[in-house]
Amino acid sequence: MPVTAFKVGILPINRGGTTSNFVLVQFLLYEDFCFNGGFMDILKFPSDESVNKAISADEPLIAAIAFDGKTAIMSQIDDALEHHILLVKAGLKDTEIDRYFRIIVDKSGTDWTFICPPDYKNIPYKDKRIEAFYKDGFSVISDFLHSIGYLVGINIPKRYLRYFDILNDENGTV
Repeated sequence: MPVTAFKVGILPINRGGTTSNFVLVQFLLYEDFCFNGGFMDILKFPSDESVNKAISADEPLIAAIAFDGKTAIMSQIDDALEHHILLVKAGLKDTEIDRYFRIIVDKSGTDWTFICPPDYKNIPYKDKRIEAFYKDGFSVISDFLHSIGYLVGINIPKRYLRYFDILNDENGTV
């Protein structure tokens, strides 16, 4: 089957006190193109029209994307301010925030709030849990970005890179 799309991620690797970036390229076959094998249901808050207008004006957007890739909630950032507020405004419980990948996006790029919950997929080993969260997150977030017409990089801000230090300490490699 031919390649349908590809996605690129940057993985920071810390070795001996120096950090370098490793570029990951994943080619997606048709059946892999949507993480859950179907299309994502995207709720635009407060309305499709307001979010589409924000997209056209390249205003920053806030989004919460369900771990299973089936549902996403998004808004212009000034309408929600924080991810847990976005969930509440969408009629969901803010306590379910740890069931979503959280991003801020505009046409210059995506910042991923990389917080791996301790019960992610019930994986007991922290290093394996973080690896799965990273892999799944890039897949689901990339699918979401593609579905809203964005082909931008995914950045994990420095404050969240401590998770990769855990991987380096426990595995010696990422």
